Amino acid sequence: YNIIIELTDNKFKKVIMKNETQNSDSLSFNNLPPKDYGLRIIFDENNNGQWDTGNLKKHVHPEKVLYHKDI
Repeated sequence: YNIIIELTDNKFKKVIMKNETQNSDSLSFNNLPPKDYGLRIIFDENNNGQWDTGNLKKHVHPEKVLYHKDI
């Protein structure tokens, strides 16, 4: 599956930059002004390029999201 890496503001509300990868060991976000950022990782199981909430009626769980603990 695809992995979506999102660089966000420090409250994880606004996405600053987004990158998708399948088999990459490294990733870089260039030309960023110095400030606090958050990092969110989405495991895009259906490869549609976005986080899906799941479906209770079809017993489909939401896609897994990890938040990096440090800002």
